[in-house]
Amino acid sequence: MDDASGKFVLVVLRADQVRVHHKKTKHEYRFLVSGDPPEVGMCTLHPNPAAPLNPADYRDDAKTAAEWFVANGRRFSAPAAVTARPSSGWMNV
Repeated sequence: MDDASGKFVLVVLRADQVRVHHKKTKHEYRFLVSGDPPEVGMCTLHPNPAAPLNPADYRDDAKTAAEWFVANGRRFSAPAAVTARPSSGWMNV
């Protein structure tokens, strides 16, 4: 699933974290998710060593994409009958 800008793709959306992948640079960003409503917090970088670009330059864009995935993740998840946000484990996207 792509974000609204089309620059990032969702790798993992869990109750406690969201991981996004920059399509062009191939850097991956892992953000911790906490709170109710869920908020995106601290970022861990997983840079692509083959990319000459600094992954920190895209951190703000990655955070925006991660927030978009957290906010819109339920819309793409099935089944609709499950309304409670799980405290742990995987969320379907």
